Amino acid sequence: MALLALSSMPAMAQDDNEEIDNTFQFYHAEINGKDTTWTQLHDGDVYTANVAEEDDFGFAQIMSGLYVRNISSDDATARVHMTIQDLPSGQIQFCMLGQCNMYNKIGEDNAKGGIIPAGNNDDMLLEWTDITSHGTATITLQVNPAVGRTVGFKTNYFDTGVGPKITVNFVYADPTGINSVNADSKNTGKVSAIYNLRGEQLSQLQKGVNIVRYADGTAKKIIK
Repeated sequence: MALLALSSMPAMAQDDNEEIDNTFQFYHAEINGKDTTWTQLHDGDVYTANVAEEDDFGFAQIMSGLYVRNISSDDATARVHMTIQDLPSGQIQFCMLGQCNMYNKIGEDNAKGGIIPAGNNDDMLLEWTDITSHGTATITLQVNPAVGRTVGFKTNYFDTGVGPKITVNFVYADPTGINSVNADSKNTGKVSAIYNLRGEQLSQLQKGVNIVRYADGTAKKIIK
């Protein structure tokens, strides 16, 4: 079953002697129809995403739904660091302010910077894509306050402080849990179980996102 989970663990928290600059925070967006529920992640949190879908080329992909938010009352420059700890297959897509790249090298610090307006969110479009084998892709994310220095047509960004740091686990464990984007929406198979995104079993479809497992082993994400 493909689920989303969030837990607080101290392993990735900053050292006690480091003062955390909280200008920027990580948030997860859960979209239920026209409504969006925002959940803040704190320094040291471990976030798990394992809702897998099939892309147009037949590969599995898992999207994180994570954003960076400027919670201050002023426009501010952020620099987001993404480091791959483990990657069984495929690539990690990592974007900032619409500038996207694919990464597959373990241990390399991949950083992106830019100005985020006061109170605004930046969709990192963070996902594990082109997945060909089961396992867990693990990355760390850290968002630091920064300054940009432009020389010619290029702007380089430099950290000016230390911000929140989290761990993200993309888990691809059950091939029968893939929700094909091209699947027949009129699946008439017998329903064996219904879950919400927290992994809790439901007696019937609820408002929002439901994960429906059928007796034949397939599963679909249904928004009511």
